[in-house]
Amino acid sequence: VVLRKLHESGATWLTMHEVRKIAHFLLYMILGISLFELFRTLFTRHHALYAILAAALYATTDEIHQLFITGRSSE
Repeated sequence: VVLRKLHESGATWLTMHEVRKIAHFLLYMILGISLFELFRTLFTRHHALYAILAAALYATTDEIHQLFITGRSSE
């Protein structure tokens, strides 16, 4: 919804591709921080490694999932 409004308002300082990439980055950053905090409470050691692995696993499965959705690509 926000992206559509930016596009309709003629936001020319960022292309829609750049806006999507920034949003993608921010969402994965939030996921990484959340996983880090979760694993920090569950494990006393290696919580950062577990957070990175869990986020990478999610990102990989998301990219694979996009291969099967019409109109989506893993760019």
